Amino acid sequence: MSGAVQLIRTTPSFQHAFVALSYCWGKAAGDWIEYAKECQRSLEPRIKTLQDAVTSAVALGFEYLWIDCPCILQGNMKDWLEEGSRMCDIYSNCALVISASDSGDCRNGFLVERSQRQREGVVVPCGDYSGAIGNLHVCPPGTPFDEIVGRGPVARRAWCLQERQISRQVLHITRSEVFFECVRCLRHESERVPDEEFDPNDQFWRFHVSLNREGASGYAFPRKPSPNVYNVLSWCGIVEDYARRNLYDPGDKLIAIAGLARRAQEILGGEYLAGLWRHRLHIGLAWQVPQDAQAKRAREYRAPSWSWASMDGIITYDRSDGYVQSDDGFLDSAIDVLDTSVLLTGPDPFGPVQYVEIVVAGQLKEIPSSALLRNDILTYPRWLSGAAPQIGWYLDDEKHMMEVKTIITCLKIAVKPFGPGPSLPPTNSMLILEQVEDGIKHDVPRYRRIGFGQVFVTDYFGDCTPTTITLI
Repeated sequence: MSGAVQLIRTTPSFQHAFVALSYCWGKAAGDWIEYAKECQRSLEPRIKTLQDAVTSAVALGFEYLWIDCPCILQGNMKDWLEEGSRMCDIYSNCALVISASDSGDCRNGFLVERSQRQREGVVVPCGDYSGAIGNLHVCPPGTPFDEIVGRGPVARRAWCLQERQISRQVLHITRSEVFFECVRCLRHESERVPDEEFDPNDQFWRFHVSLNREGASGYAFPRKPSPNVYNVLSWCGIVEDYARRNLYDPGDKLIAIAGLARRAQEILGGEYLAGLWRHRLHIGLAWQVPQDAQAKRAREYRAPSWSWASMDGIITYDRSDGYVQSDDGFLDSAIDVLDTSVLLTGPDPFGPVQYVEIVVAGQLKEIPSSALLRNDILTYPRWLSGAAPQIGWYLDDEKHMMEVKTIITCLKIAVKPFGPGPSLPPTNSMLILEQVEDGIKHDVPRYRRIGFGQVFVTDYFGDCTPTTITLI
């Protein structure tokens, strides 16, 4: 391929079909910004992955290509915030996303030479017991899609989640095979008989595709996630997947999911609060750091303590005894949101924040630490049988960082049935809080979140009158 790449500035009236690239920067990210600036000044895509993207787009018949590196001014926060807020439009309106799904470093590219034998296999003459002669077509084994794509470098990059989910169709170009996917189908080179198409209206995939994984380190999807968020449950699944992924700049935590949040509001509605939704706040607050996982709260402020976006590491939503406790209507709220205060970093209401706090009214109770199992899950059957002396459990947000307290401050946030039927009594979900003393007199006491837990005694908070507090 010969010719020059030219940068153009588009307008809202731009109607040409274009391709967008989804890729991983790689281990050279430390000096990425300066290197990208140099590339922008020379207008030459000297990064191998960018060269391969240009080659692929031209080979597919496209004239226009969008890549974050040359199309966003690197190191310019104003341009970054403006362009970052447009990511949803870019990836939802492009004709195709080219994904370098198994390339872990942008310097190495993703196009490799493969022999005809690698691509098509070999034909071997053979005969059967009757003496009939025929040909046996021996093909290379197919590459598991969930291994190479679902657990590849791009699947571990936070920015790439919305790039794959928002787009209509994705072409995964890998070293061993090429895959194509949309919400209706998955096609790959090694298939001999095409699989049946997916039903995009299938209720199971709507609500479970983002939650279907193997273990804490899995990233596998059996098919392309839907570009739509149907309810708070599907948003929680997106958040779980997103939290497992890596960010070059942790400060991008809210920026890199802003496109999906904007898309989600079209269905969910309501006020967006640093990764949670006000009208379903009791559901959004019910995240936890699993007992076998390590996570740390960001030392520089990027989200309030009660938001999952304040954490670096794996978070999940409550799955006690196998039930996903985050569907609309499944949890009954035990708090009233009285007021919210949001100070944004830029103009995007779904982007980064300088500060967020909420004023809620709910039942606050101090519980002896001996009454709760710490950093482990107490199952309901074990408690019901009397095998455990505790009445509930809690998980610290930061394991081994919190000192053991004799009294634990708990805010009841929701009531849930413990099973699908009426035979089991409701249980209580709660936040573990720590009061904040900043030397300033406040009319309403202020608390930060330090954990999440559950109490099985239904009326345990019955003697508590509603208290108004500020969560920061």
